[in-house]
Amino acid sequence: MGTFAASHPLKNKPGTECYYNSGNTNILSRIIRHTVGESEYHSFPYQKLFYKLGMNSFIMEVDASGTFVGSSYSWGTARDWARFAGSNQYGEYGFHFWLNTGKTNDSTTRRFPNVPTDMFYASGFDGQSIFIIPSKKLVVVRLGLTKSLDGEYGANEFLKNIISSIQ
Repeated sequence: MGTFAASHPLKNKPGTECYYNSGNTNILSRIIRHTVGESEYHSFPYQKLFYKLGMNSFIMEVDASGTFVGSSYSWGTARDWARFAGSNQYGEYGFHFWLNTGKTNDSTTRRFPNVPTDMFYASGFDGQSIFIIPSKKLVVVRLGLTKSLDGEYGANEFLKNIISSIQ
Protein backbone atom coordinates (compact mmCIF):
# COMPACT_ATOMS: atom_id res chain seq x y z
CA MET A 1 0.00 0.00 0.00
CA GLY A 2 2.87 2.36 0.79
CA THR A 3 4.46 1.76 -2.62
CA PHE A 4 1.13 2.39 -4.34
CA ALA A 5 0.53 5.62 -2.41
CA ALA A 6 4.07 6.86 -3.02
CA SER A 7 3.69 6.31 -6.78
CA HIS A 8 1.09 9.10 -7.03
CA PRO A 9 1.95 12.79 -7.42
CA LEU A 10 1.49 15.17 -4.51
CA LYS A 11 -1.90 16.87 -4.37
CA ASN A 12 -0.49 20.01 -2.72
CA LYS A 13 2.89 21.47 -1.87
CA PRO A 14 4.06 20.03 1.50
CA GLY A 15 3.17 22.27 4.43
CA THR A 16 0.39 24.14 2.62
CA GLU A 17 -2.66 21.93 3.12
CA CYS A 18 -3.80 19.42 5.73
CA TYR A 19 -6.41 16.79 5.03
CA TYR A 20 -7.06 13.18 5.96
CA ASN A 21 -5.08 10.80 3.79
CA SER A 22 -4.39 7.22 4.83
CA GLY A 23 -1.86 6.90 2.02
CA ASN A 24 0.58 9.14 3.90
CA THR A 25 0.48 6.82 6.89
CA ASN A 26 1.14 3.81 4.69
CA ILE A 27 4.10 5.59 3.10
CA LEU A 28 5.41 6.19 6.63
CA SER A 29 5.03 2.46 7.39
CA ARG A 30 7.08 1.66 4.30
CA ILE A 31 9.77 4.18 5.31
CA ILE A 32 9.95 2.63 8.79
CA ARG A 33 10.31 -0.82 7.21
CA HIS A 34 13.25 0.32 5.09
CA THR A 35 14.82 2.23 8.00
CA VAL A 36 14.53 -0.53 10.61
CA GLY A 37 15.40 -3.34 8.21
CA GLU A 38 13.70 -6.61 7.37
CA SER A 39 15.05 -8.62 10.30
CA GLU A 40 13.65 -6.23 12.92
CA TYR A 41 10.62 -4.75 11.17
CA HIS A 42 7.81 -7.12 12.20
CA SER A 43 8.79 -7.07 15.88
CA PHE A 44 9.65 -3.35 15.92
CA PRO A 45 6.25 -1.83 16.89
CA TYR A 46 5.68 -4.53 19.51
CA GLN A 47 9.12 -4.32 21.14
CA LYS A 48 9.52 -0.54 20.91
CA LEU A 49 5.97 0.59 21.64
CA PHE A 50 3.12 -1.82 22.35
CA TYR A 51 4.73 -4.12 24.94
CA LYS A 52 6.41 -1.20 26.71
CA LEU A 53 2.98 0.41 27.15
CA GLY A 54 1.35 -2.83 28.33
CA MET A 55 -0.61 -3.19 25.08
CA ASN A 56 -0.23 -6.96 25.14
CA SER A 57 -3.25 -7.89 23.02
CA PHE A 58 -2.54 -5.40 20.23
CA ILE A 59 -2.25 -6.71 16.66
CA MET A 60 -1.18 -4.89 13.51
CA GLU A 61 -1.86 -6.50 10.14
CA VAL A 62 0.32 -6.27 7.06
CA ASP A 63 -0.51 -5.72 3.40
CA ALA A 64 0.37 -8.15 0.57
CA SER A 65 3.99 -6.91 0.57
CA GLY A 66 4.41 -7.55 4.31
CA THR A 67 4.33 -3.88 5.31
CA PHE A 68 2.16 -2.88 8.26
CA VAL A 69 -0.99 -1.05 7.19
CA GLY A 70 -0.32 1.95 9.40
CA SER A 71 -3.58 3.69 8.52
CA SER A 72 -5.82 0.87 9.70
CA TYR A 73 -5.93 -2.88 10.31
CA SER A 74 -4.82 -2.44 13.92
CA TRP A 75 -6.71 -4.32 16.57
CA GLY A 76 -6.68 -3.85 20.33
CA THR A 77 -8.89 -3.76 23.36
CA ALA A 78 -10.26 -0.48 24.68
CA ARG A 79 -7.60 -0.68 27.43
CA ASP A 80 -4.87 -1.05 24.81
CA TRP A 81 -6.10 2.02 22.94
CA ALA A 82 -6.35 3.98 26.20
CA ARG A 83 -2.75 3.05 27.02
CA PHE A 84 -1.73 4.26 23.57
CA ALA A 85 -3.66 7.52 24.04
CA GLY A 86 -2.02 8.16 27.40
CA SER A 87 1.45 7.22 26.21
CA ASN A 88 2.61 10.79 25.66
CA GLN A 89 1.41 11.90 29.10
CA TYR A 90 -0.11 14.94 27.44
CA GLY A 91 3.19 16.29 26.18
CA GLU A 92 3.78 17.28 22.59
CA TYR A 93 1.57 15.70 19.99
CA GLY A 94 0.99 16.31 16.36
CA PHE A 95 0.38 14.62 13.06
CA HIS A 96 -2.25 11.89 12.99
CA PHE A 97 -4.25 13.54 15.75
CA TRP A 98 -6.95 16.14 15.21
CA LEU A 99 -7.18 19.26 17.36
CA ASN A 100 -10.37 20.79 18.77
CA THR A 101 -9.30 24.41 18.32
CA GLY A 102 -11.24 25.31 15.18
CA LYS A 103 -9.86 27.21 12.23
CA THR A 104 -7.22 29.67 13.43
CA ASN A 105 -8.56 29.20 16.97
CA ASP A 106 -12.07 30.29 15.95
CA SER A 107 -14.33 28.61 18.51
CA THR A 108 -17.33 28.79 16.17
CA THR A 109 -15.66 26.28 13.84
CA ARG A 110 -14.69 23.75 16.52
CA ARG A 111 -15.76 20.18 15.75
CA PHE A 112 -16.75 19.64 19.38
CA PRO A 113 -17.94 22.97 20.80
CA ASN A 114 -19.03 21.48 24.16
CA VAL A 115 -15.60 20.00 24.84
CA PRO A 116 -12.44 21.83 26.01
CA THR A 117 -10.20 23.24 23.30
CA ASP A 118 -7.18 21.30 24.57
CA MET A 119 -8.78 18.03 23.46
CA PHE A 120 -7.08 16.18 20.65
CA TYR A 121 -8.33 12.99 19.11
CA ALA A 122 -7.86 10.16 16.66
CA SER A 123 -10.86 9.43 14.49
CA GLY A 124 -11.15 5.92 13.12
CA PHE A 125 -13.41 3.88 10.89
CA ASP A 126 -17.17 3.98 11.59
CA GLY A 127 -16.95 6.10 14.74
CA GLN A 128 -14.06 4.37 16.47
CA SER A 129 -12.37 7.19 18.34
CA ILE A 130 -9.79 8.10 20.95
CA PHE A 131 -10.34 11.42 22.75
CA ILE A 132 -7.62 12.91 24.98
CA ILE A 133 -8.54 15.86 27.20
CA PRO A 134 -5.47 16.91 29.23
CA SER A 135 -7.28 19.57 31.29
CA LYS A 136 -9.64 16.88 32.58
CA LYS A 137 -6.96 14.16 32.81
CA LEU A 138 -9.33 12.13 30.68
CA VAL A 139 -8.97 9.57 27.91
CA VAL A 140 -12.11 8.21 26.26
CA VAL A 141 -11.97 5.27 23.87
CA ARG A 142 -14.99 4.39 21.75
CA LEU A 143 -14.94 1.19 19.72
CA GLY A 144 -18.57 1.30 18.60
CA LEU A 145 -19.76 0.95 15.03
CA THR A 146 -21.42 4.09 13.68
CA LYS A 147 -21.25 5.55 10.19
CA SER A 148 -20.22 9.08 11.17
CA LEU A 149 -18.09 10.65 13.90
CA ASP A 150 -20.69 13.05 15.26
CA GLY A 151 -23.83 12.23 13.28
CA GLU A 152 -25.46 9.10 14.57
CA TYR A 153 -23.98 8.61 18.01
CA GLY A 154 -23.41 12.31 18.78
CA ALA A 155 -19.79 12.46 19.95
CA ASN A 156 -20.12 16.08 21.10
CA GLU A 157 -22.96 15.26 23.53
CA PHE A 158 -21.37 11.92 24.40
CA LEU A 159 -18.19 13.68 25.55
CA LYS A 160 -20.07 16.55 27.22
CA ASN A 161 -22.02 14.02 29.32
CA ILE A 162 -18.88 12.12 30.31
CA ILE A 163 -17.14 15.34 31.36
CA SER A 164 -20.12 16.53 33.40
CA SER A 165 -20.33 13.16 35.15
CA ILE A 166 -16.74 13.37 36.44
CA GLN A 167 -16.80 16.97 37.69
